[in-house]
Amino acid sequence: MTLVAFSNFIDGAFDTPTATFESTDPSTGAPWATMPAATEADVDRAVEAAHRTLHSAAWASLT
Repeated sequence: MTLVAFSNFIDGAFDTPTATFESTDPSTGAPWATMPAATEADVDRAVEAAHRTLHSAAWASLT
């Protein structure tokens, strides 16, 4: 079985995670996906990107 692979989407782009973990299907116990193990730096980049976007003219024009 091929596992579905996820990655972080930060600042408009997918990145390659430095570490991953398997997610299992609770009904079967079988792994179904690999998930990114986000680091503190990944979270900081995501928060900075979200903050920058929230205060941008592009976002303001949508709301």
